[in-house]
Amino acid sequence: MAPVARLTPTSLQPVSPALALISDVAAHLAAGGALDDALHKVLELARRALTATDCAIWAFGPAGLTRVWGVGDGATTDTEVSALIEAGELSNARTVLARLIAGERHLGVLVLRVDRSLDSEERIVLATLADLLAPAIANAATMRTDAQP
Repeated sequence: MAPVARLTPTSLQPVSPALALISDVAAHLAAGGALDDALHKVLELARRALTATDCAIWAFGPAGLTRVWGVGDGATTDTEVSALIEAGELSNARTVLARLIAGERHLGVLVLRVDRSLDSEERIVLATLADLLAPAIANAATMRTDAQP
């Protein structure tokens, strides 16, 4: 796999941590390779940058809401995520989510478990990450469906 281009503290001064995270995520998604590998790296970048204990993608599917990718302690439950979604909320005291939407398709949610409130910039970063991830996830799902006999 080709090296991943990204902004580093030495390549562009000063750069906000939020902008650096978005740059790194975009670079990992653009690098090609297996989506599972890219998503694992992206989720770990987000978990560390936003000081979360858990960072995961939960997908809507025939069996209901399922954690399909994640890093961290895995303490976030489907009950917590479902309750936020059903209430139309984006956060509670420990859980923050951003919707994964690609076109008209509601794919699921990007979920962080944190020990603090996210500030406005961090919430925008989380929503932007979801916007970057949704098309990659949707395209991979479409390719898998098209490849089935």
